[in-house]
This record gives sequence, structure tokens and C-alpha cells, in this order.
Amino acid sequence: MNPTRNPFGIGPKVSLFTLGTMRAIKSVEQMSLIVEEACFAGINHIETAPAYGPAEVFLGEALKKLQAKGVQPQGNWVITSKILPGIQFSKGKRQIKGILSRLGISKIDNLAIHGLNLSDHLAWALDGEGNELLEWAKAENLIGQVGFSSHGSSELIKAAIDSGRFTFCSLHLHLLDQERIPLAKRALDA
Repeated sequence: MNPTRNPFGIGPKVSLFTLGTMRAIKSVEQMSLIVEEACFAGINHIETAPAYGPAEVFLGEALKKLQAKGVQPQGNWVITSKILPGIQFSKGKRQIKGILSRLGISKIDNLAIHGLNLSDHLAWALDGEGNELLEWAKAENLIGQVGFSSHGSSELIKAAIDSGRFTFCSLHLHLLDQERIPLAKRALDA
């Protein structure tokens, strides 16, 4: 199978669908089965976060098991993890190192600010300790690209996109509430 891969910011190309791990928190065995099936379905992009309880630990163990079995997508896995906005620089360093350790990887392809919902969050990422943290992680080659997810106002999301700080974003779009569709188009054009 030669699955289609699409651009994802400036990082590696990803499958049309992403495997989110927020609910796969029962066991390593469950995570292994889910990730293996995702691979067989052509998925190469996995999204996780420390805020998802044991998901990162289970995912790291599942990836080791699957690698030992020779199960991996064409071009390898593309991993996105997230950090919460507003954390102090020292705590953020520990959190990024913890993500890498739990996943058993040396670099996070995509690091997202998880819930860039307030103007304080954006200020943290652009000019505060978040900016310092992101620059440190890039300089240490621990992360590829930086993005964000948001449930914030349209104005805040527009400001984040226009800042030039982020190369991808995850927006929740709904067919019945199309207010954010122009923001999605703006992000694709950025």
C-alpha cells in the first residue's frame, strides 16, 4: 500500500487521518492493538500529550513492541505531543524531556501548545518563558516544529496564526458552526 501523505506545517508529511491517544488509556496491550491497526490503515501520525494520563507511557511501550515486530508505517511515525501554556521554563524543560523519555524517542516531530486559549497564553509563547522554552528545545534539537491547539476567540487564533511563531495549528471545526473556517483557510495560507 502506498498511502497518501499531506503537508503538515513544515514537518514530515502525514496521513489524512491522525490517531489521537486521549482515550486509549486502558493498557499497553490496548494501545499496541490500536496503533498496529492504525498502521495497517495507512495512518502514520499519532497525537498524544502528558495531559492524557498514561497515554504517552502506553504509546512508548506500544511503539517498542511494534518496532520489534517490524510494524511501522512507510516513512516512520510522525509524533505530535503537547505542553500546557503558562508553565515555567524549568518545569517545561522537565516536561519536554519527560515526553521524550516516555515515548522512547529523541525528538518530537511536532510540539503543540495545548490550549492556547487566552491572550496570556499567547504572550507566554511569543515573549515570555514559553518563547524561551521553545527556543531552548529547538536549539537542543528536541523538537521539530511548533504549533498550537485552541478553543480561544477567533481574534486570539488569528493573532497566533499571524504571529509567525507557529507552523501548524489544530482547530476544532464544525459544519454547523462555520465561524472558524476562515481561520483554517488563513492558517493554510500562512
